[in-house]
Amino acid sequence: MERLYRLGLREAVERVREGGLACAELMRACLARYAQLEPHIEAWQWIDPARAMELAERADARRRAGEALGSLHGIPVGVKDIVDGFGGGGRGGDGP
Repeated sequence: MERLYRLGLREAVERVREGGLACAELMRACLARYAQLEPHIEAWQWIDPARAMELAERADARRRAGEALGSLHGIPVGVKDIVDGFGGGGRGGDGP
């Protein structure tokens, strides 16, 4: 089984862009790794796996439709909690 969470950025971007890797597949791998490690490292204040999968599936649909893609199209990213956006709100380290 390929460990997709280990892909470098360049390879992930190329594989998504070429259609050899679905954004949803990459997101599932990252979320599975998150679920495995987060109880031990407690790095994330807030995460919405359902929303992440929805956005990944939408990114796949846009690629299949032939839409112009941004440089990081479909690549999972983490956003520091001091940034207000993505529906999570900027908490600056405060609890939910």
